[in-house]
Amino acid sequence: MLKRASVNQVLVNPTKIHLSQGFLKVALDSNAYYHFRYGGTLDVIRYMEIAVSGNYAWISAPDVIGDPETTYQNWLTARRWLKQNFESSPVRMIPVWGWDTPKKFLNHYLQHSRIVGIGGLVMLMRQGKSKNLEERAIAYKMLRQLKALCQQYPQWFHIYGCNWTVALNPLRSLAYSTDSSLAWDGARYGLIILYP
Repeated sequence: MLKRASVNQVLVNPTKIHLSQGFLKVALDSNAYYHFRYGGTLDVIRYMEIAVSGNYAWISAPDVIGDPETTYQNWLTARRWLKQNFESSPVRMIPVWGWDTPKKFLNHYLQHSRIVGIGGLVMLMRQGKSKNLEERAIAYKMLRQLKALCQQYPQWFHIYGCNWTVALNPLRSLAYSTDSSLAWDGARYGLIILYP
């Protein structure tokens, strides 16, 4: 379905690498959302070994949703591992800042990387589709703040979990890139997608 929609770049996690065949550019996600939702801990070194074994356009730094300090330490560990094992880094790794975590982390990442991922938005994006007016108001507030941040740093951010079309449309010209699981909504919610 993605190929038919002319999508040529995808973000996959280590357990779904097989789904990336046939796409021009593939980025690797750390699978942080899976660990956040179902538990478990990301093995940073194992993840980095997987990351350097493929030909990825870029990889997400190994983040932990809701834990900015561990995310920062994981990023440092991954950078050290790359430096110790390779003369020049075989992969482009982007740090991940969690929305609603201290801005000091974002500022630090912006000083050290030309592209920074913004995570922790999935639930807020879903609230934008809610029938609850308070939840929708929270989502629209987040979107205004996110757009302002992207306008301040145009083409600097990858937006993780941009699964709300109201956000996807304006951010696509402001962000470096976004990812979305909207393509899976047919399977999730029993929708039928028709092509003209």
